[in-house]
Amino acid sequence: MLRRTEAIFGYHYVHPKSGRPIKQTRTYGDPRYINNEVALIKGQWGLITSDFGMVSQTQLENARLAILRRMPRGAFSLVMHTHYEEFPVVKKTPESRMGGGKSNIHHFAYKFTTGIPLFELQSLSSRQISEVEANGIFLLGRKHLPLSTSVVPQGRVDEYHVFKRSEE
Repeated sequence: MLRRTEAIFGYHYVHPKSGRPIKQTRTYGDPRYINNEVALIKGQWGLITSDFGMVSQTQLENARLAILRRMPRGAFSLVMHTHYEEFPVVKKTPESRMGGGKSNIHHFAYKFTTGIPLFELQSLSSRQISEVEANGIFLLGRKHLPLSTSVVPQGRVDEYHVFKRSEE
Protein backbone atom coordinates (compact mmCIF):
# COMPACT_ATOMS: atom_id res chain seq x y z
CA MET A 1 0.00 0.00 0.00
CA LEU A 2 1.47 3.35 -1.04
CA ARG A 3 1.02 6.33 1.17
CA ARG A 4 1.62 9.95 0.31
CA THR A 5 3.93 11.57 2.74
CA GLU A 6 4.55 15.22 3.41
CA ALA A 7 8.27 14.75 3.02
CA ILE A 8 7.96 13.74 -0.65
CA PHE A 9 5.60 16.52 -1.64
CA GLY A 10 6.96 19.20 0.65
CA TYR A 11 3.52 20.75 1.05
CA HIS A 12 1.75 21.22 4.33
CA TYR A 13 -1.69 20.15 3.12
CA VAL A 14 -3.00 17.79 0.44
CA HIS A 15 -6.60 18.10 -0.70
CA PRO A 16 -8.58 15.10 0.65
CA LYS A 17 -10.62 14.40 -2.52
CA SER A 18 -8.35 15.28 -5.41
CA GLY A 19 -5.05 14.53 -3.68
CA ARG A 20 -3.49 17.63 -5.16
CA PRO A 21 -1.17 19.64 -2.98
CA ILE A 22 -2.62 22.93 -1.85
CA LYS A 23 -0.37 25.94 -2.01
CA GLN A 24 0.65 27.27 1.33
CA THR A 25 -0.48 30.85 1.81
CA ARG A 26 2.23 33.36 2.44
CA THR A 27 2.72 34.05 6.10
CA TYR A 28 3.84 37.50 7.13
CA GLY A 29 6.06 38.23 10.06
CA ASP A 30 4.55 38.12 13.49
CA PRO A 31 4.90 41.60 14.97
CA ARG A 32 5.71 40.14 18.37
CA TYR A 33 9.03 38.79 17.12
CA ILE A 34 12.00 40.65 15.75
CA ASN A 35 13.60 39.96 12.37
CA ASN A 36 16.06 37.13 11.96
CA GLU A 37 18.84 39.69 12.09
CA VAL A 38 20.20 40.36 15.55
CA ALA A 39 20.13 44.01 16.56
CA LEU A 40 23.03 44.89 18.81
CA ILE A 41 23.28 48.10 20.80
CA LYS A 42 26.95 48.97 21.27
CA GLY A 43 26.45 52.23 23.17
CA GLN A 44 25.04 52.64 26.67
CA TRP A 45 21.46 53.16 25.51
CA GLY A 46 19.70 52.83 22.18
CA LEU A 47 16.45 53.91 20.57
CA ILE A 48 14.85 51.10 18.55
CA THR A 49 11.59 50.73 16.67
CA SER A 50 8.78 48.76 18.28
CA ASP A 51 6.34 49.15 15.40
CA PHE A 52 6.07 48.91 11.62
CA GLY A 53 6.11 52.01 9.47
CA MET A 54 7.82 54.34 7.05
CA VAL A 55 10.03 57.23 8.10
CA SER A 56 11.36 59.95 5.81
CA GLN A 57 14.90 61.32 5.95
CA THR A 58 13.70 64.69 7.25
CA GLN A 59 11.86 63.03 10.15
CA LEU A 60 15.03 61.14 11.13
CA GLU A 61 17.11 64.31 10.88
CA ASN A 62 14.63 66.30 12.99
CA ALA A 63 14.69 63.55 15.61
CA ARG A 64 18.50 63.56 15.61
CA LEU A 65 18.64 67.33 16.14
CA ALA A 66 16.06 67.17 18.95
CA ILE A 67 18.04 64.43 20.71
CA LEU A 68 21.28 66.41 20.36
CA ARG A 69 19.67 69.40 22.07
CA ARG A 70 18.85 67.29 25.15
CA MET A 71 22.22 65.52 25.41
CA PRO A 72 24.79 66.48 28.06
CA ARG A 73 27.66 68.37 26.41
CA GLY A 74 31.02 66.66 25.97
CA ALA A 75 30.30 63.46 27.87
CA PHE A 76 28.37 61.52 25.23
CA SER A 77 28.14 61.14 21.47
CA LEU A 78 25.07 60.24 19.44
CA VAL A 79 25.39 57.52 16.82
CA MET A 80 22.76 57.51 14.09
CA HIS A 81 22.34 54.32 12.11
CA THR A 82 22.09 55.02 8.38
CA HIS A 83 22.35 51.60 6.71
CA TYR A 84 18.67 51.41 5.75
CA GLU A 85 17.26 50.84 2.29
CA GLU A 86 15.40 53.76 0.74
CA PHE A 87 12.06 53.25 -0.98
CA PRO A 88 10.48 55.78 -3.35
CA VAL A 89 7.13 57.27 -2.35
CA VAL A 90 4.89 58.33 -5.23
CA LYS A 91 2.14 60.91 -4.81
CA LYS A 92 -0.32 62.29 -7.31
CA THR A 93 -1.62 65.81 -7.20
CA PRO A 94 -5.03 66.12 -5.52
CA GLU A 95 -6.67 67.52 -8.68
CA SER A 96 -5.58 64.70 -10.98
CA ARG A 97 -8.12 62.24 -12.32
CA MET A 98 -8.05 58.51 -11.73
CA GLY A 99 -5.84 56.40 -13.96
CA GLY A 100 -3.00 57.62 -16.09
CA GLY A 101 -0.37 55.47 -14.37
CA LYS A 102 2.01 56.44 -11.63
CA SER A 103 3.25 59.95 -11.20
CA ASN A 104 6.74 61.11 -10.31
CA ILE A 105 8.62 60.25 -7.15
CA HIS A 106 7.63 62.62 -4.35
CA HIS A 107 10.27 61.64 -1.78
CA PHE A 108 12.17 58.66 -0.41
CA ALA A 109 11.39 56.90 2.87
CA TYR A 110 12.77 54.06 4.98
CA LYS A 111 10.65 51.03 5.83
CA PHE A 112 11.07 49.84 9.40
CA THR A 113 9.98 46.72 11.24
CA THR A 114 10.31 45.96 14.95
CA GLY A 115 13.67 46.00 16.67
CA ILE A 116 15.64 48.17 14.23
CA PRO A 117 18.14 50.45 16.03
CA LEU A 118 17.86 54.13 15.10
CA PHE A 119 20.13 55.98 17.56
CA GLU A 120 22.67 55.08 20.23
CA LEU A 121 24.20 57.03 23.09
CA GLN A 122 27.92 56.29 23.50
CA SER A 123 29.90 57.47 26.47
CA LEU A 124 33.10 59.45 25.85
CA SER A 125 34.01 59.31 29.55
CA SER A 126 33.33 57.00 32.47
CA ARG A 127 29.96 58.63 33.21
CA GLN A 128 26.92 56.36 33.15
CA ILE A 129 23.36 57.37 32.28
CA SER A 130 20.34 55.94 34.07
CA GLU A 131 17.26 54.74 32.23
CA VAL A 132 15.28 57.81 33.34
CA GLU A 133 17.95 60.13 31.90
CA ALA A 134 18.08 58.14 28.65
CA ASN A 135 14.29 58.34 28.30
CA GLY A 136 14.50 62.09 28.87
CA ILE A 137 17.19 62.50 26.22
CA PHE A 138 15.31 60.46 23.62
CA LEU A 139 11.91 61.98 24.52
CA LEU A 140 11.94 64.93 22.12
CA GLY A 141 13.31 62.83 19.28
CA ARG A 142 10.54 60.27 19.64
CA LYS A 143 7.95 62.96 18.93
CA HIS A 144 9.37 63.50 15.44
CA LEU A 145 9.08 59.81 14.46
CA PRO A 146 5.70 58.52 13.19
CA LEU A 147 6.14 55.06 14.74
CA SER A 148 6.48 53.90 18.31
CA THR A 149 9.98 53.41 19.69
CA SER A 150 11.61 51.96 22.79
CA VAL A 151 14.70 52.86 24.77
CA VAL A 152 16.84 49.76 25.41
CA PRO A 153 20.12 49.19 27.29
CA GLN A 154 23.42 48.04 25.82
CA GLY A 155 23.55 44.54 24.38
CA ARG A 156 21.42 42.30 22.21
CA VAL A 157 17.91 43.54 21.50
CA ASP A 158 15.17 40.98 22.12
CA GLU A 159 11.37 40.88 22.13
CA TYR A 160 11.18 41.46 25.85
CA HIS A 161 12.81 44.88 25.67
CA VAL A 162 10.83 46.00 22.64
CA PHE A 163 7.36 45.15 23.85
CA LYS A 164 7.84 45.64 27.59
CA ARG A 165 8.79 49.28 27.04
CA SER A 166 6.16 50.06 24.41
CA GLU A 167 3.25 48.75 26.52
CA GLU A 168 4.08 50.96 29.52
